Amino acid sequence: MEVMEMKKLDFAETFKDAITIGVKNAPSVIAAVALFLVTIWIPYINIGTFIAITLLPTQLAKGEVINPLGIFDSKYRRYMGEFLITMGLMVIPIYIAFIFMIIPGIVLSLAWSLAYYFLIEKGKNPIEALRHRTTPPTAANGRCSPSPSYSASPPPSLC
Repeated sequence: MEVMEMKKLDFAETFKDAITIGVKNAPSVIAAVALFLVTIWIPYINIGTFIAITLLPTQLAKGEVINPLGIFDSKYRRYMGEFLITMGLMVIPIYIAFIFMIIPGIVLSLAWSLAYYFLIEKGKNPIEALRHRTTPPTAANGRCSPSPSYSASPPPSLC
């Protein structure tokens, strides 16, 4: 098992890296988006290309070379059902939350913003993809330990 070195998060360094990656891949990303816009009206293909465009940031983050024609890869169309189910499970509650109060809609939108990445990149099912980031850590699952500043132990469901 590889041990990762913990580094402090530095905004300037992160921003510099983002600009470097963006400039290096700008022609490929622009071409991919242009191809997406050309094919957006074609049924069946447009959903696969939409999934591919949605996942472009993960490819950039991994350091992969972006091929503009890669948005037509059949692997993206394989996830069409799960993608549409996840989208429905996300959009309906978020829409209802926005209707009643703006703040809950914003919170749900942010909480579920990475669901597509968990669905495709991590191979989760739609429900797992939505729960992955919204389940609070508990002391029982080992991801959380009580802070020494608590005068009493925290509730078992939240840390």
